[in-house]
Parts: sequence; structure tokens; C-alpha cells
Amino acid sequence: MSKPATSRFYISRKIIVGEWSWEKLNCIVCALEIKEGDERIYCPYCGSAAHRDHILEWLKTHSNCPYCNRKLTLKELKHGG
Repeated sequence: MSKPATSRFYISRKIIVGEWSWEKLNCIVCALEIKEGDERIYCPYCGSAAHRDHILEWLKTHSNCPYCNRKLTLKELKHGG
């Protein structure tokens, strides 16, 4: 009786280190933190936030959300903070 064929495989382990904070909110245009009191606007599709001035400037030359890439107009933006 012969032995059954076996195959060898290797599993490598990767350690990924990152930081997540529910309290920290970064602008999807400039990637800087949106601080308490900063005027911010949210994408109605993905919920991503941006500094008000940054997203308004972005929409002068683009017609999409910089994060989810969905079509976006000024009328659709959700204001907050």
C-alpha cells in the first residue's frame, strides 16, 4: 500500500500596525484632522467628511467625491459641525 500524496504549503504571518480612533476625523481632500469647531461637509453617499472650504474648492474642478468617486453636486452635500 502506498502513502497518499501530500503537498506542502507555508503560511506567512504579517503583522499590520495601524491606528484607529472614533474621535479623530480627517478631511478627504487634505488628509488633515478636522478639529472641533471646523466647518465640515459630509458626502451623502459614503459619509466621508471634508473641511468646508476644501470640498468646495475640489468641486470647482471635479464632479465627484474624492473618497467614493460618486457623482456629487453642491446641493447634495450635508453640512455639519
